[in-house]
Amino acid sequence: MSNRLNNDSTKTFKPIIYQFLVALEKCFEMKNDESVWIEKYGDVTNSNGEQIEVKAYQKDLTDLDYNVWKTIKNWLDDGFDISYYYSLVLLTTQTISPTSKFIDWNSKYKDEKLQILNSIADEFAKQSKKAKDTQNLLDNVLDINKSDKLLKILDIFIIESEADNDETLYKKLLETRTDGIIEEKKDEYLDSLVGYVIQPKKTSGGWEIRNKDFRQKTSSLIETYTSTTRIFPKIEMNPLIEEDVTTHQSYPFVKKIEDIDYGEVKSIAIRDFIYARRTLNEELKNYEISKKEYDSYEDEIINSFNTKRRYALRRTNSTNQINKSKDFYDDVTGEKAPDFYNFNDTPNKYRNGLLHEIANDEKKPNKLVWRLEVNDE
Repeated sequence: MSNRLNNDSTKTFKPIIYQFLVALEKCFEMKNDESVWIEKYGDVTNSNGEQIEVKAYQKDLTDLDYNVWKTIKNWLDDGFDISYYYSLVLLTTQTISPTSKFIDWNSKYKDEKLQILNSIADEFAKQSKKAKDTQNLLDNVLDINKSDKLLKILDIFIIESEADNDETLYKKLLETRTDGIIEEKKDEYLDSLVGYVIQPKKTSGGWEIRNKDFRQKTSSLIETYTSTTRIFPKIEMNPLIEEDVTTHQSYPFVKKIEDIDYGEVKSIAIRDFIYARRTLNEELKNYEISKKEYDSYEDEIINSFNTKRRYALRRTNSTNQINKSKDFYDDVTGEKAPDFYNFNDTPNKYRNGLLHEIANDEKKPNKLVWRLEVNDE
């Protein structure tokens, strides 16, 4: 499906998505008991007194730019109380045309800004053909009855032009607001926050995002997506089938279990072996875990294995060799697994699966075997 439909609405929705991304950026900037409102007092409003009108346009910003004049008109509305604000911002992806009188807007005082608006209106009045809508807009903004409020608006009105577009802003948020999140999960983390911002219960309740709630949400998502999470990655395992047992029957780790006549644990061992491999290949590869961490954990479980083996050997003779070997197997595999990396709930089946993996590698210098040797054989 490479061709666009005739009623493709991409251009309609992209500005809306852009507004949500700007709102999300402002959520990250909130402090203390602040809130961010969307579409309540304007496009995006911070309770600290910053009002932002968000525009995603490609055309240059010119003297008669609709976005500038319509934004001022909206703020001049009787229902807009300017006393709540310290900053009124037009944030637009547009570039200010080098010939526009708005080129140095932010460096001007309110009286100078008013002169700019009047100058633009005077030049427009001299045109032989004038768009009626534009004339009405200019007249509304420069209405003498609104001059006092207009000056107050101009005093705190700035134009943030050439703002990052939606794709660039999204990439910026990925780079600056996802510290600690595993690389493969950063998009999911950010998308989850966008979903949080636009969830229905917020849009129907004044569309307010409170700092306290936002921080709780980010903390919850970080617990899920960060590489420092305490939750061991979940693997959905299908029940073991006969084919699994048959496939692994000739594996060295299975032969070593058969060496101690412990057939009843073979299926569990195979299941743990498969689980550990899947965990390593499908989940843990997504975490920023160095080979040193894996090697350290392997050394830890082998050292524990060897300690228990030495203890078991001292109590083993030719008459109890097999039973003691089974006891040794149960003692090692039944012990609580040490924590891997920075997870605090590492399951036994992961540790046991790694033990079987080690036992399966006949090239290891210290071969792992379950059968206990005796001196009187």
